[in-house]
Amino acid sequence: MIQRLIALRSPGVPYWSWGYSFPWQTRTIVVPAGAPNLVCTTFVGNALLDAYEQRHDVRCLKMAVSTAEYILDDLYWAEGNSRAGFSYPLPGLRNQVHNANLLAAALLCQVYKLTGEKKFLSPALRVARHAAAKQHVDGSWNYGEAASQRWIDNFHTGYNLCALQSISHNAETGEFQSAMRRGLEFYRAHFFREDGAPKYFHDRPYPVDIHCVAQSMITLLAFKDLDPRNVSLARSVFQWAMNHMWDEKGFFYYRVLRSCTIRIPYMRWAQAWMLLAMSTLLCESEVPLRYPETQDSPAPAEACLLRR
Repeated sequence: MIQRLIALRSPGVPYWSWGYSFPWQTRTIVVPAGAPNLVCTTFVGNALLDAYEQRHDVRCLKMAVSTAEYILDDLYWAEGNSRAGFSYPLPGLRNQVHNANLLAAALLCQVYKLTGEKKFLSPALRVARHAAAKQHVDGSWNYGEAASQRWIDNFHTGYNLCALQSISHNAETGEFQSAMRRGLEFYRAHFFREDGAPKYFHDRPYPVDIHCVAQSMITLLAFKDLDPRNVSLARSVFQWAMNHMWDEKGFFYYRVLRSCTIRIPYMRWAQAWMLLAMSTLLCESEVPLRYPETQDSPAPAEACLLRR
């Protein structure tokens, strides 16, 4: 896997950074194929740091440090005493996208924790404070601050909460505790239907998106110490997905709409994130998971792997 990450790095960039292998359309611009972007780069950086902590492979740490330097040197911006962020989805764009800012800040804090390099800490905390200050009184965040970004959704809120938790741990600060508590309360109250299905948006029951299923499980389990009901709710989300979004061929469906189900087996958006979520649930749960199965069908986590 590390060799694949090395092969897939963005070309023509002096830092270790990553993007998508295809051009992609945001609501306002087209990002070229291969262009590094903050979210892809952050997720890869997290994986490299996990690999370093488990395998003690210095090569992984060096790549992750280069990734952090790319975020700091090419993407960090600040205005006045309070405004700060990281450019996304392209360098030079000062969009205030809260999940991207917090994910990057969390990576910088983790690199700081492992290396002791203080240059990463101050910008990370400044960005995190700015994002936390944009949280609404009820605990929610808009996706971003631009006029076209004023929606509230499940998985980006989950990213925000998990990133703040990581920042708090690695920076050894308690200043974001209130933001996390209010965010979790909003998350539990607004993103789940009574039958356990996770909602994409906070104010409507459909669509049910598999990425929201996965991130709901991950977020709830990350904060199980704040609310012990989170584990049972995460299990309910999983069971709903198994009943409504699991295909016996060995994959999860993309999305359930009010009138139909979109059964596209996306690898990154659906299978990889559900594999991560199920692995997290297995680690956190003392009760074995139950799932629909036929005599010849493998368990869901095994099937997601075997299908490819």
